[in-house]
Amino acid sequence: MSSAVEELTTGIKIISDNSRQTSQSSSEARNAAISGRQLMQQCSTEINQMSVIIADATQKIEQLNVRSTDIGSIVETISCIAEQTNLLALNAIDLTVDGVNSMIGDIANSTEQQGLASNEISANLAQLARSAEEIHSALSQTATAVHGLRRMAGYMNWLVGAFSRRPVQQRG
Repeated sequence: MSSAVEELTTGIKIISDNSRQTSQSSSEARNAAISGRQLMQQCSTEINQMSVIIADATQKIEQLNVRSTDIGSIVETISCIAEQTNLLALNAIDLTVDGVNSMIGDIANSTEQQGLASNEISANLAQLARSAEEIHSALSQTATAVHGLRRMAGYMNWLVGAFSRRPVQQRG
């Protein structure tokens, strides 16, 4: 009878040890799951922030495209004005002294148009420079966010690896 009591006591002790170990493993798994959930929430926040930054950069690029088109139109206008100025200069040579005064007025008008076009180009170039700075800032923020995501992914990989390498112990 005493050997049956000993076997029963040993069995109860083994069950108690296994139960304690299972409880500890369950607690560790719960803590890892909570950490994982927090990391996933942080990743989600970082991805949302990156999405906003990328959308802003896209908008800036579209603005740059519009500005580039404006500059192309201005350059075309300047080319036309330059051609007109050359023609006016050639015509001025052929005119008599009386016609020269009229041509001088036309040339002055063309020169004024060129000055206005140059001012408009300067304004567009300044806007392009500001847009380029904004894009640079947005891309820098994106790089920072990506770096944070990489760190979080590394930590998550480490957690998964730590739990997958841990042997399950069974007592019997």
